[in-house]
Amino acid sequence: QFGRLILVRAHQHPHPALIMKKTCFVISPFGAPFDEYYEKIFCPALAKADIEPVRGNDVYGTGAIIEDIFTAIESAAMVLCDVTGKNPNVNDELGVAHALLKPAVIVTQSVDDVPFDYRHLRAVVYDRAKVDWAKQLEIAIHKTVLSVLSNPARALAWRPKERSTTTISADLANSF
Repeated sequence: QFGRLILVRAHQHPHPALIMKKTCFVISPFGAPFDEYYEKIFCPALAKADIEPVRGNDVYGTGAIIEDIFTAIESAAMVLCDVTGKNPNVNDELGVAHALLKPAVIVTQSVDDVPFDYRHLRAVVYDRAKVDWAKQLEIAIHKTVLSVLSNPARALAWRPKERSTTTISADLANSF
């Protein structure tokens, strides 16, 4: 549904690299050790699910950075978010993803870092004290991403109520 698309003429057979690929916007703090987690754990886990990872520092342009990030979240099929450390920018971007009804996979080193408003969602908790923690995290992310792809609605933070135009208009009229 979402991803990068390159158009080709109908009679041409597109190169496999030119076919639309779903993207996952990865939300995490920048710097050590998170840059390495992105490169060595998150990217391989997403690649195994045939999802192209995109991170804020992969988005280039001359406009407002936040607008580019919001556009990247909006065009992604899903988000992967590491909430470790309660980074406010991470939580803002995860909130945007939830508002845009993007399925989210949340990972963290501690359940205490998961904001209260998201605690009803499952999170993948990783323990760096374990010998093979990175491999375990990669496998858990891969399995969770496959689950999300099979039923994206189950990974939403909320589901909007079906409302008619009349109901919405009445609600707006009553709020002023």
